[in-house]
Amino acid sequence: MKYILILVSLWLASHQVLGQVTPPAPVGFTYKIDSGMPGQQIYGSTQRPYASNGELTGKGNLAAQALQVFKNLETALNSIGMNFSNIKQVTYHLKGEMDQLDGSIVAQVNAIAGKYLPLGSQITDYKQVPKIAQDEVLIEIEVIAIR
Repeated sequence: MKYILILVSLWLASHQVLGQVTPPAPVGFTYKIDSGMPGQQIYGSTQRPYASNGELTGKGNLAAQALQVFKNLETALNSIGMNFSNIKQVTYHLKGEMDQLDGSIVAQVNAIAGKYLPLGSQITDYKQVPKIAQDEVLIEIEVIAIR
């Protein structure tokens, strides 16, 4: 038990949890963990399509929501001195029936992602999920970036 406490203490001492940056998500949470150390991973979890005023962007419009999520990611990355070139892995959570990923939806998201992410420089995964934080939210994006 003593060794577990020491390991947890060391991990906590080497990591800094940064709070939500603009825009605030009214439902659920969005957070980053910044190790503060060069070469370490930064996790951007459950970025959602809320504008800086807390309102959902593009109700029923996947393209508008994806665009807002990328703007939110840009804000979050810039707040810790990073940009899209630091992203090494992206996971898209797309609202829809499980195990029935629609190619046209993926193409729509890829068209928007291509404006922000360097082509082929990261691992990309798509997951179709039956429900996201709110019924009107059509997309969430998680990223892993390296400083």
